[in-house]
Amino acid sequence: MNGENQIFYEYLDELLRVQSKAAEMFEHKGVLGKVRENFLLEQIRIRIDNPLIHTGQIVANGKNVGQADLIIRKKGTINPDVGGQVRITANDTAAVIEVKSNARGTDFKDFNAKAQKIKAENPKTLCGFFTYMLGCKKSTILKRFGVSYDKEYLDFEYDDKLKLVYTFLDFVICIDDSKEEVSKDGVVYDYNKFFFLNRDMTGSDKFDLFLTPPFSGYFISQINRVNNP
Repeated sequence: MNGENQIFYEYLDELLRVQSKAAEMFEHKGVLGKVRENFLLEQIRIRIDNPLIHTGQIVANGKNVGQADLIIRKKGTINPDVGGQVRITANDTAAVIEVKSNARGTDFKDFNAKAQKIKAENPKTLCGFFTYMLGCKKSTILKRFGVSYDKEYLDFEYDDKLKLVYTFLDFVICIDDSKEEVSKDGVVYDYNKFFFLNRDMTGSDKFDLFLTPPFSGYFISQINRVNNP
């Protein structure tokens, strides 16, 4: 990422956070989530040329696996859009991305189960998770991806002794800039909750962790990669 792109993605990170905070005036959770989701979709349509992007229902192996917030359809497949929604087979998807306002552990668990069903029909579908805020401890979520927090060095690191829990997710992006605290020898330290996790491209189960913003560039790159293979 060159310097000029970094400045743009820093702007986009902040734009998403500001819009997310502004959306909080809608007290109904369903409306609040939809406002954030639609703004994110709008940004994708602006930043990527001709995105084959949808929302709707996914069918895998003849069974409904549920609603998807963001679907990238494979090039060359029929557009099944009806009134702004699709009912699409997993085999016709290039990517399926869950979008959350304030993700908790159960949200990761539920989407991992959905991703498992999608990948049972189409192992090549990219399954990603985007959240504006994190409603649980960052250290807890990262542990489930094989990354632990080293209190001696005050840093996150890959730990091959940890059991991977969310084995069907390919990437996770969290843009929550709030702080999480940890104590060492009676002294309290803190770190931001934001991060980007990306499955190792070598074919292993390992995830690469990125802790330095901006993060929107990673998100746009993931979508652009599957939209323009």
